[in-house]
Amino acid sequence: MQKKNLIKLRLRNNSVVIFDVDETALNNYGLAKQMDFGYVYDLNKKWNEELKAPAIKETQDLYFYLLNKGFKIIFLTGRNSSEYDVTYKNLIQEGYSGFDTLITQSKENQKLKAQEFKSKVRTELTTQGYEIVGTVGDQWTDLNGPYSGIQIKLPNYLYEIK
Repeated sequence: MQKKNLIKLRLRNNSVVIFDVDETALNNYGLAKQMDFGYVYDLNKKWNEELKAPAIKETQDLYFYLLNKGFKIIFLTGRNSSEYDVTYKNLIQEGYSGFDTLITQSKENQKLKAQEFKSKVRTELTTQGYEIVGTVGDQWTDLNGPYSGIQIKLPNYLYEIK
């Protein structure tokens, strides 16, 4: 239902949809399997550096639909700023071209919980003049909070962020 509502939105010059990265735009199932469905910091960093995460086709279909309609797209991820370059390269490699920007978590924001961080960024984007019409993510922490617009919650059977 939310996808239908997002598709019906009226476009303005500053209309933006915010997408999460991991398990929303990029699939890290291979990494989870490699880590035996736990978390191993070094394996995670290596996976990201090697640009191994493939695109999630259904998310990419929505992404290009919105992009072709004229919406701006921003990727907002909890990945650290030190991973900006590899995240950007992985998104481009997997066909996510034409997005407005990628925002990663700076050192000053690393102590914030996921929802606090993403809410803070959305608030900042709004004060910069963006109209956030929707958010797409696999975690409620990607979607809840101020300025989230229409929320599209994707399933994640690997983990839950609180």
